[in-house]
Amino acid sequence: MVTTTIIAATVITIAIVVYPSFQPPRDQQAFQNMPTSSSTSASKTYSMTEIAQHTTEHDCWLAIDGSVYDVSGFLSDHPGGNDTIFAFCGKDASEAFARRGGQEVPHSNEAKTLLQTFYIGIVQ
Repeated sequence: MVTTTIIAATVITIAIVVYPSFQPPRDQQAFQNMPTSSSTSASKTYSMTEIAQHTTEHDCWLAIDGSVYDVSGFLSDHPGGNDTIFAFCGKDASEAFARRGGQEVPHSNEAKTLLQTFYIGIVQ
C-alpha cells in the first residue's frame, strides 16, 4: 500500500512539473481565427487610414478579418510570389486570403497558423 501511494504521488508530481501548461486540443474552427498569445493581452488598434500608409515591400501591412498583420518580412517567402501579397499592402485582404488570391481553394491551416505570427493588432 505504501509503495502504491509513493508511485501515485510520483506520477502526479511528474504530471504537474512536466505538463503544467497541457491543454486538450481546441476546436479546429476556433483555432483558425485565434490571435497568438502575445496579441491577446493588449491588442493595439489601427485605423484603415493608418494601415493604408504601409504599402511598400519593406513595410507591408494587411487587414484580414478584422486583424492587422505586418507581412513585410514574408513577401519574398510567399509561395505564390511577392506580387500576390504586395497587391494588398495597406488594404483589406480578407477576401483574397479566404480565396487564396482569387482561387476557390482556401489557404491551408498551416498558412493560417503562419499568418498569426505576423499579427500586430486589430482594425479599429
